[in-house]
Amino acid sequence: MLAWAAGFAPDSLWLALACAVASVLLYAAGLLMNDVFDLQEDRAERPARPLPAGEIAPSTAWCLAMILGGVAIGICAATGPLGLGIGLLLFGVILAYNGYLKRYSVGGAAAMGLCRALSMLLGVSVAGTGGLTSPLVITAAVTLWLYVAAVTLIADRETERVRIGIRRWAPLFCLLTGFAVIYSITPGMLGSLMDEPASYILTRMLALLCVIWVIRCTRRLAGTPAPSEVSATIGTMIRGLILFQATCASVLPWLGGFCALAILAAWPLNRRLSETYYSS
Repeated sequence: MLAWAAGFAPDSLWLALACAVASVLLYAAGLLMNDVFDLQEDRAERPARPLPAGEIAPSTAWCLAMILGGVAIGICAATGPLGLGIGLLLFGVILAYNGYLKRYSVGGAAAMGLCRALSMLLGVSVAGTGGLTSPLVITAAVTLWLYVAAVTLIADRETERVRIGIRRWAPLFCLLTGFAVIYSITPGMLGSLMDEPASYILTRMLALLCVIWVIRCTRRLAGTPAPSEVSATIGTMIRGLILFQATCASVLPWLGGFCALAILAAWPLNRRLSETYYSS
């Protein structure tokens, strides 16, 4: 929907769908890389995982990661030079994060947030360079980048019982700042479209729900929470990205509202999967 608001041509819908597929493939490739690079640590702390348990050979996981990444880059190339460039940059950041940057708190958090932001921009690339320079798109991408980076910093020592302190408020601050900027620029960008009462109510309601959700998570991190509580809260904060994405989609009236509801429909599936797979 950000691509649409930024000038996306409806007759090129397949390009947006292709970008979505490429994003999922790159995400999956990143997960496999993470397990390969963390193999020694997982053997000591998480021996039940497939690689340390010997169920899958590290070479097999690495080859699959490269295949998924290669297919994703091929799909990005089919969408055009802009999509290819963003896809290559995203793949490079994923590789840099897993192979090096995640050893460092700030660098790893920044890279993780950048991966999420680039994934969003990959979808917006179908609107051309004008879409990527749209104030709405830039604000949404930067907000996503900073929010995920802030959550990642909280998760940096989630296996230890430590006091998180003021860091726990960083995700909420990023979110509030982003929403404030988004709602200050959308009336001028979309003109009379934002005068629709239904759109006004929906976007504000979703934003409020998103903020309440993050506040609820932040309060759970007060004091010196147990590692299990921190891990669960990190997963809950990441699930809040569904609300953020739905809010961004709802900015465009009517069609955006339907897309926002479609995004929210993924909430039960995400919740079910989180019972088996750790959200981060």
